[in-house]
Amino acid sequence: MEETELKNLSSDSFILIVNIFDENSVNDATPAFVKKIIDALPFIVDDGTLNALISILVCVCPTFEQRSSEDNPVTAEFVNPDKEQFYKEKLLFLANRGSVYRLEKCMETIGVLLQNKKTVEMFNENDVDFVVDVAIRELGAPNKVQARIETLKVLNIILDHEPYWQYYRHRLVELDSLCEAQIMFEDEDKPYMAQELMQLSTLNHKLSIRAK
Repeated sequence: MEETELKNLSSDSFILIVNIFDENSVNDATPAFVKKIIDALPFIVDDGTLNALISILVCVCPTFEQRSSEDNPVTAEFVNPDKEQFYKEKLLFLANRGSVYRLEKCMETIGVLLQNKKTVEMFNENDVDFVVDVAIRELGAPNKVQARIETLKVLNIILDHEPYWQYYRHRLVELDSLCEAQIMFEDEDKPYMAQELMQLSTLNHKLSIRAK
């Protein structure tokens, strides 16, 4: 992949790359691969293909962050002053699509960006509220376990995001109702995984503190 000039590939070839890119591929991603994706983006004219390629950047972002938060080629690209708005809009668009574009990776990447001091200002309070809205909706719908876990993690991160609560304190009522419903209406045939329970417990605790 690193030897191929991606900008010279056809749309069908890009779709093939996206389709074969899975969880195992994430750990194999290199900075050179990320650069190939980034360099190819200006040459993509089809929105579907563009969104799919950006979803690959979204997928690998947390992996690079785990390797080194100081040397993450994806976050560095996301906060490029000339491209930050573009990437932010795309990330929020993909998150809003739910599981269609790997909701769990969208939420995990949003969490990374909100916690990294270099990228935290990428989102204003309205953007954060958009994420909260998506999270409330997606937790109320059937989703993969990992998508639920990462969505709950983002809500826990946002509960520590002081600037947001200066303007959106009314969201506490909705989140409290959401948390209560998640706890009360657990599916007996599909009980929560340990990580889900941990995130729900943390959410419930943080909500009780934030409400004071």
